[in-house]
Amino acid sequence: MAWISRGQSGFVQDTPNGHTSAVPAMATHRGSLWCLWSDPSGDLYYAIGDNDTFQTRVRFPDQGIPVMAELLGRLHAVIVRADGEIGHYEYNDAEKDWDVPTILDKGPGLWTNTTPALMSHNNNLILVYIQNSYLYYSTWTLDSENKPIWKYPQEVSGISKVSGIPALFVLNGDLHVLCSSLDEDHTILGFKYSLPEDVWNSCDDVSEGKAAQGVSATSYGGSAFLAFQENGPGDTSHVIYMSEYKDGMWHPQEAIADQASFDPPQLAVLNGRINCIFNSNDEDRKLLWYSRSLLDYSLDSWMAEIPDDTLLSNMTIPGTHDSCAESNIPFVRTQYLSIKSQLIAGLRFLDLRVRVHTEDGQLYMYHGGIPINMPFYLKFDFVMQEVFDFLSQHSQETVLISINNDDTSGKEPPSVFYSAVAKHITSAPPYPFGEPRWLTSNAPSTLGDARGKAVLLRRYKCEEDLAPEEKMGLDLSGWTNGNIRIEFR
Repeated sequence: MAWISRGQSGFVQDTPNGHTSAVPAMATHRGSLWCLWSDPSGDLYYAIGDNDTFQTRVRFPDQGIPVMAELLGRLHAVIVRADGEIGHYEYNDAEKDWDVPTILDKGPGLWTNTTPALMSHNNNLILVYIQNSYLYYSTWTLDSENKPIWKYPQEVSGISKVSGIPALFVLNGDLHVLCSSLDEDHTILGFKYSLPEDVWNSCDDVSEGKAAQGVSATSYGGSAFLAFQENGPGDTSHVIYMSEYKDGMWHPQEAIADQASFDPPQLAVLNGRINCIFNSNDEDRKLLWYSRSLLDYSLDSWMAEIPDDTLLSNMTIPGTHDSCAESNIPFVRTQYLSIKSQLIAGLRFLDLRVRVHTEDGQLYMYHGGIPINMPFYLKFDFVMQEVFDFLSQHSQETVLISINNDDTSGKEPPSVFYSAVAKHITSAPPYPFGEPRWLTSNAPSTLGDARGKAVLLRRYKCEEDLAPEEKMGLDLSGWTNGNIRIEFR
């Protein structure tokens, strides 16, 4: 599939806001693409986007060489300052700002003057960097008191001297790092991490010579991807390429839109598209942005090619548990993605835990008795509007809405919750073209009938005196919590 330019004519930011004389940093975080870079004055900026555009840049509270990685739903940035000092930042999603940084202790050797590599692996952060021509690593992990610390650095490269920019990536479940040797040959040295021994062992160059001066790497599904410059610093053309490792072998390298970069290009995958950002190989050093799909379908419209007569009950439909529990309370949180981000990522089943507030008759989202988005509360109306906004733009899709009563106290009869949900559904206006927003059939439906609609799956009991044909939604009230082997006929 072809590489295409993104953003404004292939630029991360409009001129003059998108220039960098150093390697930019990329990461994905909570369904968005992030880019962090140093402008020609040395100030750091970051921008948040999707697979099409970035928002206006925002000033980052430091200066230096940046790298980023996401770990367990938190975005981390490591900044190498001009004096070699390393600052570690975490992004606070609630405050939409960066927390006060941790400054790594230079005494044990946690310092560098070159671009490092940062990656999450096995619930830890791994930082690899060059110091005095040797490759070192440190792990951000929990100590015996369950507090996060950066462990004392250890050597990766042993007696081998290295240069350039290291790259971290996962291949077949193993963590690898690549770096070039400090000699005129720039031989690529490969190392594989052994978790039981907590050491790096020398291994073959898994890039097969593709990384002459510095590479970026990422993983997606069963593949690993490397982006690199042709022949490194000796070749002033600096044409950039990507190679994919799949099915036990490296596939032929592909040019990234015949573009060239001054510094090694950077990669990140978001919703099945691989994005490549790099600075132009000229005096301007503009931040350029290209991407291509890794799939032969789009995650936001994957149902479009499925025949209309396909029964929903015959489809495997991906979804999430407690879909709205995107909370800052750890024991409440089950999700890091918003409903909108989940739908764009291809998810089509939403598990909604709802309560009725008797004082206003409104429906609100909960998880285990805890309101979502305290102290403001999250209305069911708002969640469904996100669903309908998505479906209005993707009319060939459907979303299964599983509604469960979070209030298990039994203080109110089932009719109270049933009536509140029924009122919400019946009061939902049709789409502008006249089609209803909900499909509330109590029998299995076809995809054709469900396209563009929210399909009600009812995990709550209904009013006992209702005739069977009057009951709303597919009856899943017999599906108890924690039961993964439920079957309905």
